[in-house]
Amino acid sequence: FTRILSIDLVQAKSADELKARFGEIREADMILIDTASCNPYLESEIGTLCEFLSAIPNETILVNPAGIDADESADIANAFADGGATRLMISRLDVAARLGGALYGADSGNLSLCNVSMTAQVADGLTALSPLALAKLLIPSHRAKTAKPSFSEVMK
Repeated sequence: FTRILSIDLVQAKSADELKARFGEIREADMILIDTASCNPYLESEIGTLCEFLSAIPNETILVNPAGIDADESADIANAFADGGATRLMISRLDVAARLGGALYGADSGNLSLCNVSMTAQVADGLTALSPLALAKLLIPSHRAKTAKPSFSEVMK
């Protein structure tokens, strides 16, 4: 993805290394940190992730897929909210018909919604989620034979 996005990749394997790397690139307009996934049911894994993220100033955004089970989404959102996440991005809207689980997770973890991905081309498809766009996803006026509105219809 770094090539597609035309950005430099810097790797860090520990909190100390992340802090050192941050010192080298802190003047950048934006720094994206993509971490490995972790098991939200294991406090040790969440703790390791939190230690890593607390090494530098950041805004932690949880990415949860559309179509996820509501209770599982709530468990994940609560674990990450306890670790400092403040917002939720919903992915896989292009292949899921149900949003309730992801929305329940956001509510349970008190996470604000920020972006959605409605395309398999994630590098080209992150979109800010406005109240109108969310309403169109939840209650499309044209839901006759189509499964859900297209990306362009939501963004009108």
